[in-house]
This record gives sequence, structure tokens and C-alpha cells, in this order.
Amino acid sequence: MINYFPIFMDLSGKEILIVGGGNIALRRVKTLLQFNCNINIITPKISKELLDIVNKNEHSVKLIKRRYLSADVRGKILVIAVTSDRNVNKQVGIDSKALGIPVSVADSKEECSFIFPGIIIEEPIVIGVTASGKNHKLAKEVTADIKESFNKRRDFAGKDYINDSCGKQRK
Repeated sequence: MINYFPIFMDLSGKEILIVGGGNIALRRVKTLLQFNCNINIITPKISKELLDIVNKNEHSVKLIKRRYLSADVRGKILVIAVTSDRNVNKQVGIDSKALGIPVSVADSKEECSFIFPGIIIEEPIVIGVTASGKNHKLAKEVTADIKESFNKRRDFAGKDYINDSCGKQRK
């Protein structure tokens, strides 16, 4: 039986917390920036590439350069723990769950209340892909296959294939 239900949340204007400043944090920030949310990054150290993104997106990404504190999860709609410190990630999960905040703990599927999926965006279509946390490589491959399929359709049918095919928007 599959335990994870796919759900699409309106993140516009909502507060998201990412604890960590490395490559996984970078990927999560790049994805989340497409959803018009406010991203708070807490980390004592940050990669140059992530810092560049923070500086280019000052209106939607806030960097707090220090260690995580339990109070940091308050007021957030989603929390993502992606540090290289197992103890910090575990504490982020505990703190988030205590307040009923959905949390993704990158190094422990068992401590997650949601899985951050592979995302495909071809407006107005958004697709999330996961292998229920069991096979990241498979989920990544399926995500790439779907992206390639959209690219082939666009190349064949023209730039506005997706928008032309969707007809009227739902009200």
C-alpha cells in the first residue's frame, strides 16, 4: 500500500523554512522560487551558488546566517531539513511535527511527514513525481522522462502546445 498522497498546495505568499545551505538546499530553493512563496534559509554556512540566488531574490528569499533554533519553525507552512548534521535534521523534524507543520527531512524518510517530489512545470500543468521515498534514482529518471516527453511535444506541435491543448481555464 502507498502511504503518500499527492497534494498540491497554494504556496503563494506563504512562509517556507529551509534549514541548510548546501546543494540540496540549492535545489529546493530553485524549485520553490517557482511557486511565489517566501523562503527563509537558516544556515551557518552557505554555498556560493545559493548565496547568489538569495542575493538575486531578496524579495522572496531571506537568509539567516546562524545555527537552527527550535523556535525557527513557528509560523511556517512547510519545513525542509537539508543539513549535513544528522542531529540538526532530526531536531527540525521533531520541532515541526510537534507544531503540526509538514516537514521533509532529507536524510531520514522515517522522519518526514511529506516527500519533496521531482517537479515538472509546463504551465499550466504541474506534475510531482515520487517513488514514496524508496527509490530516488527511479523518481529522478521518471521526472526526466516526463520532461523529455513535454519537450518532444513542444518541438513537434509548437511553443504553445500545452496552453492550446488545455482549452478554457477552470473557474
